[in-house]
Amino acid sequence: MPVISERTIKKDFNLERAQKIVIEASEQCGRGDIPTLHSPKKLKNAVDEYKNKIDLYFADKGQNEIKKKPKKSVGILIGPEGGWSQAEIQIFKTAKIKGIDLGNLVLRAETAAIVSASKLL
Repeated sequence: MPVISERTIKKDFNLERAQKIVIEASEQCGRGDIPTLHSPKKLKNAVDEYKNKIDLYFADKGQNEIKKKPKKSVGILIGPEGGWSQAEIQIFKTAKIKGIDLGNLVLRAETAAIVSASKLL
């Protein structure tokens, strides 16, 4: 699900175009299913909706290492270019969402997702 944060640069999201890309990518890699693409949500709304349904994590530099593998479905919040704002970090703390350490490098969103997933596995 695309999440709109304070530092999101591109706020006009073309859902129809994105769904076509998801279908093409699924076909290209031989997937038997097509992932569901949800409409964009503001960060606070996404956190409020999912914090009690799945284990949520946020990817950022300087977080603690994950010590235990999650036992159920998870969601990983990948930040925008420029990272999370202090207000957004506070949203995560208030909702008791754990961080995933991405190290000291600045990563592209797709790389941050791969690194985060590998740390949870």
